[in-house]
Amino acid sequence: MGYRLHYEPYNLELKRLGQEKVFGQVWLVEASLGYNSGTPGEWRLNKSLAGGGPLMNLGVYCVQASRYILGEEPVSVTAQFGPVTRKELFTEVEESIIWQMHFPSGAVSTSSTTYRCGIDRVYAAADEGSFELSPAISYGPFKGKTSKGELNFPTINQQATQCDEIAKVILSGQRLPEHIRGEEGLKDVRIMQAIYEAARTGKKVIVV
Repeated sequence: MGYRLHYEPYNLELKRLGQEKVFGQVWLVEASLGYNSGTPGEWRLNKSLAGGGPLMNLGVYCVQASRYILGEEPVSVTAQFGPVTRKELFTEVEESIIWQMHFPSGAVSTSSTTYRCGIDRVYAAADEGSFELSPAISYGPFKGKTSKGELNFPTINQQATQCDEIAKVILSGQRLPEHIRGEEGLKDVRIMQAIYEAARTGKKVIVV
Protein backbone atom coordinates (compact mmCIF):
# COMPACT_ATOMS: atom_id res chain seq x y z
CA MET A 1 0.00 0.00 0.00
CA GLY A 2 1.46 3.33 -1.05
CA TYR A 3 0.11 6.12 1.11
CA ARG A 4 0.38 8.73 -1.65
CA LEU A 5 -2.61 10.75 -0.41
CA HIS A 6 -0.75 11.61 2.80
CA TYR A 7 1.29 13.98 0.64
CA GLU A 8 -1.54 15.28 -1.58
CA PRO A 9 -2.68 18.85 -0.73
CA TYR A 10 -6.45 18.37 -1.08
CA ASN A 11 -6.44 15.30 1.15
CA LEU A 12 -4.09 16.97 3.61
CA GLU A 13 -6.63 19.78 3.86
CA LEU A 14 -9.47 17.34 4.59
CA LYS A 15 -7.30 15.82 7.31
CA ARG A 16 -6.64 19.29 8.78
CA LEU A 17 -10.29 20.36 8.61
CA GLY A 18 -11.41 17.19 10.38
CA GLN A 19 -8.72 16.73 13.00
CA GLU A 20 -8.51 20.44 13.90
CA LYS A 21 -12.33 20.56 14.07
CA VAL A 22 -12.45 23.66 11.88
CA PHE A 23 -16.20 23.09 11.45
CA GLY A 24 -16.63 21.40 14.82
CA GLN A 25 -16.80 17.68 15.46
CA VAL A 26 -17.22 15.59 12.32
CA TRP A 27 -20.06 13.12 12.77
CA LEU A 28 -20.43 11.58 9.33
CA VAL A 29 -17.92 10.68 6.65
CA GLU A 30 -18.90 9.23 3.29
CA ALA A 31 -16.05 7.86 1.18
CA SER A 32 -16.44 5.80 -1.99
CA LEU A 33 -14.19 4.68 -4.82
CA GLY A 34 -14.94 2.41 -7.73
CA TYR A 35 -14.63 1.84 -11.45
CA ASN A 36 -15.94 -0.55 -14.07
CA SER A 37 -13.57 -3.51 -14.25
CA GLY A 38 -13.84 -7.16 -15.09
CA THR A 39 -11.88 -8.59 -18.00
CA PRO A 40 -11.87 -12.41 -18.11
CA GLY A 41 -8.57 -13.69 -16.74
CA GLU A 42 -7.70 -10.34 -15.13
CA TRP A 43 -5.53 -10.65 -12.01
CA ARG A 44 -7.98 -8.52 -10.00
CA LEU A 45 -10.54 -11.32 -10.23
CA ASN A 46 -8.09 -13.93 -8.92
CA LYS A 47 -8.23 -14.01 -5.13
CA SER A 48 -4.84 -15.67 -4.77
CA LEU A 49 -3.26 -12.80 -6.70
CA ALA A 50 -5.39 -9.88 -5.54
CA GLY A 51 -6.11 -10.91 -1.95
CA GLY A 52 -9.72 -9.81 -2.41
CA GLY A 53 -11.88 -7.65 -4.62
CA PRO A 54 -12.38 -3.90 -4.76
CA LEU A 55 -12.19 -3.61 -0.97
CA MET A 56 -8.52 -4.63 -1.01
CA ASN A 57 -7.64 -2.69 -4.15
CA LEU A 58 -9.71 0.49 -3.79
CA GLY A 59 -11.58 0.41 -0.50
CA VAL A 60 -8.43 0.79 1.56
CA TYR A 61 -8.33 4.43 0.42
CA CYS A 62 -11.85 4.92 1.80
CA VAL A 63 -10.84 3.33 5.11
CA GLN A 64 -7.85 5.65 5.20
CA ALA A 65 -9.87 8.78 4.38
CA SER A 66 -12.26 8.16 7.27
CA ARG A 67 -9.40 7.50 9.67
CA TYR A 68 -7.36 10.57 8.79
CA ILE A 69 -10.32 12.93 8.66
CA LEU A 70 -11.54 11.86 12.09
CA GLY A 71 -8.13 11.17 13.63
CA GLU A 72 -9.66 8.14 15.33
CA GLU A 73 -9.56 4.37 14.97
CA PRO A 74 -12.81 2.47 14.35
CA VAL A 75 -14.04 0.28 17.17
CA SER A 76 -16.48 -1.80 15.13
CA VAL A 77 -17.73 -2.35 11.60
CA THR A 78 -20.84 -3.57 9.81
CA ALA A 79 -20.85 -4.49 6.12
CA GLN A 80 -22.84 -5.90 3.22
CA PHE A 81 -21.79 -7.44 -0.08
CA GLY A 82 -23.40 -5.80 -3.08
CA PRO A 83 -25.24 -7.80 -5.73
CA VAL A 84 -23.16 -9.76 -8.22
CA THR A 85 -24.30 -8.63 -11.65
CA ARG A 86 -21.66 -10.58 -13.62
CA LYS A 87 -21.65 -14.00 -12.01
CA GLU A 88 -19.42 -15.49 -14.68
CA LEU A 89 -16.60 -13.10 -13.72
CA PHE A 90 -16.92 -12.64 -9.96
CA THR A 91 -16.56 -16.19 -8.72
CA GLU A 92 -13.66 -15.57 -6.31
CA VAL A 93 -13.83 -11.92 -5.22
CA GLU A 94 -16.65 -9.50 -4.48
CA GLU A 95 -17.96 -7.21 -7.21
CA SER A 96 -19.09 -4.56 -4.71
CA ILE A 97 -19.11 -4.07 -0.95
CA ILE A 98 -20.61 -1.46 1.37
CA TRP A 99 -19.52 -0.93 4.96
CA GLN A 100 -19.94 1.27 8.01
CA MET A 101 -17.26 2.07 10.59
CA HIS A 102 -18.13 3.23 14.10
CA PHE A 103 -15.70 5.47 16.01
CA PRO A 104 -15.20 6.22 19.73
CA SER A 105 -16.53 9.79 19.40
CA GLY A 106 -19.83 8.51 18.02
CA ALA A 107 -18.90 9.44 14.45
CA VAL A 108 -19.82 7.02 11.68
CA SER A 109 -18.35 6.57 8.24
CA THR A 110 -20.17 4.82 5.43
CA SER A 111 -18.30 3.66 2.36
CA SER A 112 -18.67 1.65 -0.82
CA THR A 113 -16.29 0.28 -3.38
CA THR A 114 -17.05 -1.51 -6.59
CA TYR A 115 -15.80 -2.92 -9.89
CA ARG A 116 -19.20 -2.21 -11.47
CA CYS A 117 -19.28 1.57 -11.95
CA GLY A 118 -17.30 4.73 -11.41
CA ILE A 119 -17.42 6.70 -8.17
CA ASP A 120 -14.76 8.82 -6.46
CA ARG A 121 -15.86 11.09 -3.62
CA VAL A 122 -15.38 12.00 0.04
CA TYR A 123 -17.87 14.02 2.07
CA ALA A 124 -17.68 15.00 5.75
CA ALA A 125 -20.45 16.63 7.80
CA ALA A 126 -19.64 18.41 11.07
CA ASP A 127 -21.41 20.50 13.71
CA GLU A 128 -20.97 23.78 11.84
CA GLY A 129 -20.44 22.86 8.22
CA SER A 130 -19.16 20.33 5.73
CA PHE A 131 -16.32 19.67 3.30
CA GLU A 132 -15.93 17.40 0.32
CA LEU A 133 -13.87 16.31 -2.68
CA SER A 134 -15.04 14.81 -5.97
CA PRO A 135 -12.87 13.43 -7.52
CA ALA A 136 -11.26 12.71 -4.18
CA ILE A 137 -8.99 9.69 -3.75
CA SER A 138 -8.00 8.53 -7.23
CA TYR A 139 -5.19 10.12 -9.23
CA GLY A 140 -7.03 13.39 -9.74
CA PRO A 141 -7.15 16.11 -10.70
CA PHE A 142 -9.17 16.72 -7.56
CA LYS A 143 -11.91 19.25 -6.97
CA GLY A 144 -13.35 20.25 -3.61
CA LYS A 145 -15.26 22.70 -1.50
CA THR A 146 -16.31 23.46 2.05
CA SER A 147 -19.50 25.07 3.28
CA LYS A 148 -17.55 28.33 3.11
CA GLY A 149 -16.31 28.04 -0.46
CA GLU A 150 -14.15 26.29 -3.02
CA LEU A 151 -10.86 24.56 -2.28
CA ASN A 152 -8.01 25.45 -4.60
CA PHE A 153 -4.68 23.62 -4.40
CA PRO A 154 -2.10 22.75 -7.05
CA THR A 155 -2.34 19.46 -8.90
CA ILE A 156 0.74 17.34 -8.18
CA ASN A 157 2.27 14.09 -9.33
CA GLN A 158 1.23 12.08 -6.29
CA GLN A 159 3.77 9.26 -6.56
CA ALA A 160 6.70 11.57 -7.35
CA THR A 161 5.88 13.82 -4.40
CA GLN A 162 5.53 10.82 -2.09
CA CYS A 163 8.87 9.37 -3.21
CA ASP A 164 10.62 12.73 -2.86
CA GLU A 165 9.32 13.27 0.67
CA ILE A 166 10.18 9.74 1.81
CA ALA A 167 13.65 10.08 0.29
CA LYS A 168 14.23 13.28 2.26
CA VAL A 169 13.44 11.47 5.51
CA ILE A 170 15.69 8.52 4.66
CA LEU A 171 18.59 10.73 3.59
CA SER A 172 18.32 12.74 6.80
CA GLY A 173 18.66 9.57 8.85
CA GLN A 174 15.28 10.01 10.50
CA ARG A 175 12.63 7.37 11.02
CA LEU A 176 9.69 7.34 8.61
CA PRO A 177 6.63 9.19 9.97
CA GLU A 178 4.11 7.01 11.74
CA HIS A 179 1.36 7.46 9.15
CA ILE A 180 3.27 5.62 6.40
CA ARG A 181 5.05 2.88 8.34
CA GLY A 182 4.24 -0.79 8.03
CA GLU A 183 2.19 -0.56 11.21
CA GLU A 184 -0.24 1.72 9.38
CA GLY A 185 -0.77 -0.90 6.72
CA LEU A 186 -1.38 -3.53 9.40
CA LYS A 187 -4.13 -1.35 10.90
CA ASP A 188 -5.85 -1.10 7.53
CA VAL A 189 -5.58 -4.85 6.89
CA ARG A 190 -7.16 -5.62 10.27
CA ILE A 191 -10.02 -3.26 9.50
CA MET A 192 -10.58 -4.77 6.06
CA GLN A 193 -10.54 -8.28 7.50
CA ALA A 194 -13.22 -7.16 9.96
CA ILE A 195 -15.25 -5.69 7.07
CA TYR A 196 -15.11 -9.01 5.20
CA GLU A 197 -16.15 -10.90 8.33
CA ALA A 198 -19.05 -8.53 8.92
CA ALA A 199 -20.23 -8.91 5.32
CA ARG A 200 -19.98 -12.72 5.51
CA THR A 201 -21.77 -13.05 8.85
CA GLY A 202 -24.19 -10.11 8.78
CA LYS A 203 -23.04 -9.19 12.28
CA LYS A 204 -21.27 -6.20 13.81
CA VAL A 205 -17.59 -7.04 14.20
CA ILE A 206 -15.30 -5.51 16.81
CA VAL A 207 -12.02 -4.26 15.39
CA VAL A 208 -9.05 -5.58 17.37
